[in-house]
Amino acid sequence: MAENMQELKRRMKSIESTEHITNAMRLVSASKYKKAKNIFDKTNEQLSEVSATIEKIITGASASMADAADFAEGGVFLGNAGTLAAGKDIAKDGKIILIAVTSDRGLCGGFNANINRQAIACAEGIPKEKLEIFAVGSKGRDFFEHNGYTILGEYLESPEKITFADTKKIAEPILEKCRSGEAAQVLLVYTQYVNSLKQESVVKQMMPLDTEGFSGANEEIEFSPQPKEVLEYMIPKYFELTLFKAIIESAACEHAARRSAMESATDNANEILAKLSLTYNRVRQAAITNEIIEIVSGAESQK
Repeated sequence: MAENMQELKRRMKSIESTEHITNAMRLVSASKYKKAKNIFDKTNEQLSEVSATIEKIITGASASMADAADFAEGGVFLGNAGTLAAGKDIAKDGKIILIAVTSDRGLCGGFNANINRQAIACAEGIPKEKLEIFAVGSKGRDFFEHNGYTILGEYLESPEKITFADTKKIAEPILEKCRSGEAAQVLLVYTQYVNSLKQESVVKQMMPLDTEGFSGANEEIEFSPQPKEVLEYMIPKYFELTLFKAIIESAACEHAARRSAMESATDNANEILAKLSLTYNRVRQAAITNEIIEIVSGAESQK
């Protein structure tokens, strides 16, 4: 009986320690989530402005047959039929670059597993020699290395500390492969923020730039310099800002996921602790009852 009580006390102490840790991690993640979410909101506003400007240039230039012909002939990021392509003439057997945004830490539920699963789904049917991975976060890097994929590059610093200068360094080798025609397509797999309790892994085509959802008045606009030159400057900036936004958004999602996971872990620890406390009290009461019975029995035997 005494051994059972000691074992219960040991387990209760261990779970109490775990509860303190998970609760502390929940509070830290809540604070980091708030900061990352604020940065994401500001970045999203900037991206909307740049996207609107690019959209206006494309729709305005498309109103002029001459400009449309210039687009078709191509600058660095221009393609046919109003689709912006990465490179002048991309070879049909060009490589596909997949940017996977994961975290460098665990304890965040299915956050990393969902990204890796989504990335593998994108890579299905593509020969491994035609696919190159740029891993943001050590969890993704380790996963793809283990599965035999070629790692084009990696960014392993904490996502919430990333700066726009860091994003430019990530984007430059990818854009260079687009300019040279080595890359036929660039895909971005990251976690999209829905709300503080829900995040979804999504795939976004970065290059060729998907203009299908672009809207705007079909009006003639005079450009100086020419629209092609403006696009060649703006599209890389758009690419960098989109990537920066995705990494910041993923960081906010990571902290939200970790906060939820730690909150669930804390609740589970408290629930187990309550059950153990009840069991301990019952065992303790039983031990006291047994002692009383033994004392009474001993007193009775002395009569």
